[in-house]
Amino acid sequence: MGINDRDYMRRDYIPKQARKVPRPTKGMPYWRIMILGLLLTAGGLVAVVWLGKDKGRTKSIAKPRVVEQPSKQQVQTPPQRLDVNSATYEELRSIPFMTDTTVNSLIKLRPFKEWEELDQVYGIGPKRLEFLQDYLFLKESPDTKGTP
Repeated sequence: MGINDRDYMRRDYIPKQARKVPRPTKGMPYWRIMILGLLLTAGGLVAVVWLGKDKGRTKSIAKPRVVEQPSKQQVQTPPQRLDVNSATYEELRSIPFMTDTTVNSLIKLRPFKEWEELDQVYGIGPKRLEFLQDYLFLKESPDTKGTP
């Protein structure tokens, strides 16, 4: 008789056939899934009704939109053009699509003599260069006047 065969001698020993083994469950019980589905459906319906309320307004047939002509005050004036070689960091940063990195590399590579030199700046390609010509102009800086 081995040490494993002595279970029957213990006072609290219950034969294997008499033990109540809990049934293994897989996942969530069916009734809980049904309640969860009903709650989600009810919540969705409440949200649709709440968000779809007319809020006291009566629906009418859509009227054609009248496009107003902009008045003289509403017409945007072209931006003031800045000199590439003398503009400050804040002025260059105010130009659309000019990031911190682009402005910093533009300042480091100054002075510029021609527009084609701006292609060397990180973040400025041919299309961006065309766009920037509306906002910037090239004027010879005092540093570059004496150099050949």
